[in-house]
Amino acid sequence: MGLPVLLLTAPGRTTGIPRTTPVVYLENGDSYVVVGSAFGTRTDPDWIRNLAAAEAVRIRIGDDESEVSARIATGEERDRIWRQVIVPALPTIAKHEARSGRTFPVGVLARP
Repeated sequence: MGLPVLLLTAPGRTTGIPRTTPVVYLENGDSYVVVGSAFGTRTDPDWIRNLAAAEAVRIRIGDDESEVSARIATGEERDRIWRQVIVPALPTIAKHEARSGRTFPVGVLARP
């Protein structure tokens, strides 16, 4: 689809077993932003739930692999990232969110 993808490895929220998932990402200053859209399904994808439960995750972009802090953006920060970073880069995502009946969680990955 021509979008940048990273490999996200996060411990499973119940098992602690590392799980790796390819995820579309966007750059936002010194951090990366990921969206738990699950292509507009009614439930959040497992990987974003695992990310929400983790304080740190591993990411791989090309040959570069590193540990980053992980958190879910909330409130004004989430809204700002949605408006200024996500929607301009992924113009159809708002339609997917509306159709899903839920607010897509926005993950922030930052090097410590």
